[in-house]
Amino acid sequence: MAMEELYDRYHKTLRQDQTITESLALLTKYAQSLSRQMLAMDMDHLCSVCASHDRGGCCSSYMEANSDVILLLINRLQGVPVCRQHEQDEECCFLGHSGCILPLKPIFCLNYNCRHIHDQSSKAAVGRLEHLAGKLLTEQTRLETLVLQKIKHSDQSAGPL
Repeated sequence: MAMEELYDRYHKTLRQDQTITESLALLTKYAQSLSRQMLAMDMDHLCSVCASHDRGGCCSSYMEANSDVILLLINRLQGVPVCRQHEQDEECCFLGHSGCILPLKPIFCLNYNCRHIHDQSSKAAVGRLEHLAGKLLTEQTRLETLVLQKIKHSDQSAGPL
């Protein structure tokens, strides 16, 4: 089932669950903190320039395959219009003019900081970036589990289609 189909089918049920809405709110806060840190480190510009090179950098089309349906669904529940930003084969389709459009990113994107980021940033800035990414990833993983459980429970409650 594609992300939009899941959204159409389950968004009301998911948004009625208090644990899920609390997690979405917490993720918004964590994603904003991470985004501010990334902007302070000029990563929007750095990553966009790097991705525009022949091999696509870290934000290559290969990386977009790490954006699974549940992650995209959660971004959609956050109000993000999840859609391709371009048709270039070498870049991740979620990389826009000002960086990644997804506030909730794939695990790889949250865990990997390339040599360019380390070279242009202080150890303290990279440490803060990693700390904020870890907080976001922990809650994001928890929410993915909650969403999967809720969808499974909804399907079981509904009976055969």
